[in-house]
Amino acid sequence: MFRLALLTGYAIVALAVATLNPAAAPARAETPVSAATGDPFLEVMGTHPLLIIAPDEFMAPLAPLVAHKNTTGMPTLAASIGQLTSHFPGADEPEKIKRGIEYAHAHFGVIFVMLVGDAHWFPVRFIFFKNFSRDYPNHPHQGTLPVDGVYVPSDLYYADLYHHKIARSPKLTVSPGAFDDWDANRNGYYNESDWTNPTKTPPDPDPDQVDGYPDIAVARATAHSAADVTVYVNKIIRYETQAAPNAPFTFIADGNYPGAAGRVDPVVAKSGLKNPSSFLLINKPDPNASAHWIANATPADVANKIDFCVWVGYLGHGSQTSWDGAGFNKNLVRLTAINDALPVVFTDGCETGRFAIEAPFDYEYVDVSGMRHKFAPAPGADPGNPAIPAMIDNASGQTWGKSCTGCNPLPLIVPKPSSYDFDRGDFNFAYPWLFSYPQGGAIAYFGHVGVMEPWMAAEVETYMLTAYAAGQRNLGSIYLGAERQYWQNHLDDLGKIDAHSPPRLYLGFLVMFGDPSLRLH
Repeated sequence: MFRLALLTGYAIVALAVATLNPAAAPARAETPVSAATGDPFLEVMGTHPLLIIAPDEFMAPLAPLVAHKNTTGMPTLAASIGQLTSHFPGADEPEKIKRGIEYAHAHFGVIFVMLVGDAHWFPVRFIFFKNFSRDYPNHPHQGTLPVDGVYVPSDLYYADLYHHKIARSPKLTVSPGAFDDWDANRNGYYNESDWTNPTKTPPDPDPDQVDGYPDIAVARATAHSAADVTVYVNKIIRYETQAAPNAPFTFIADGNYPGAAGRVDPVVAKSGLKNPSSFLLINKPDPNASAHWIANATPADVANKIDFCVWVGYLGHGSQTSWDGAGFNKNLVRLTAINDALPVVFTDGCETGRFAIEAPFDYEYVDVSGMRHKFAPAPGADPGNPAIPAMIDNASGQTWGKSCTGCNPLPLIVPKPSSYDFDRGDFNFAYPWLFSYPQGGAIAYFGHVGVMEPWMAAEVETYMLTAYAAGQRNLGSIYLGAERQYWQNHLDDLGKIDAHSPPRLYLGFLVMFGDPSLRLH
């Protein structure tokens, strides 16, 4: 670990953080430490806003970033996963890492945490959505595949450190309570939610008592090699040391998504943003779009604007590897391969931020016991024919069904995924923006791990742009403030309008990729 001194430039950063941090760090850490292992924070003194955590293999290429941050007014700590997991207790590696983060937050004022590594290198905590499934193939709207639930990755786990004490009078205040491991009922499922009806009791819609309040700003840099780390470190240093241009903003709406342009306009208007902006409508015209929207924008048109802007906002359909429409995938990023702007990209669309699998569907995976699985609907699965298996594990050949010969009973109890995944490489749309082009792409990316309605992201983006318009220039502070505003606005949200919208769920679906301590242009 790198032990770095406090610098005078921190005072400016501390002021910006203090304005949005109603929950001050507790006077002591809730997390015990082991005297039998080396202390990763031995001899650290003073306040260090940024903590970088990475596997051992990535520590050397991160050294220039730590040095850069330390010499430019952002005192930084860096610790390897191994240092934290050998020193702090916990049920598994994610909990040990989280306890290390909580200790650093309590003792050294850490407010930004950068997780370096994709799901192969940096462990993942999964939210469990009970009774969530998919339609039978070829039998839509006739029942769902009989599984007990799905596992969705969420880095909010590393940001939501405590069971918070919430007082509503005379004004809303939040203060840290006990450490929150996200498993209050001790059944091994984390931040559970019952998808069939999140508001009914029983079961309790929040049996793990997770409030979802983010104590710190967490971002993940999904590198899958030391070379990736070097590319991104150099980008950050280049971005933070070059002259800040008077760059415009670019907003992109998907003509295939009904009313997309009309959803973007209020975001810009409510934020009070005064920067010059471009408005591009892709895929097809929208007859209801305002006159400032340029219709039929091509990938080249979009890339040309991206090359010279500070912020890119996209609202529309998305997938794990693309925005909507031909050419708005890695080919779009390739068109931005050389640019000096290195914008922040905020995507209000589905799945482009999925950084790990969603078990049990789509991918082969390893469970917590080390067993491999590859679940899928069984051939010919039919909700009206119980003699045919409903689910099959193509790794073991086992089947699950209601009354089929040799089948396991329903529902399929999905084996819990390991916190570490296979090396899947370039797994989501954030990756090419940050890592594929050393001289271009983007400096940060915001996306969602699953299918979402746009109003939640539009709300968060509005809060972020409002902070930018007011003069804030620290990306993590802007993001954390927006998360907390969303949290406060939806504190009593039980998901009746949208099952994703409670803060403990939505803030777990939205992911920041990059450097949470980034100083924006």
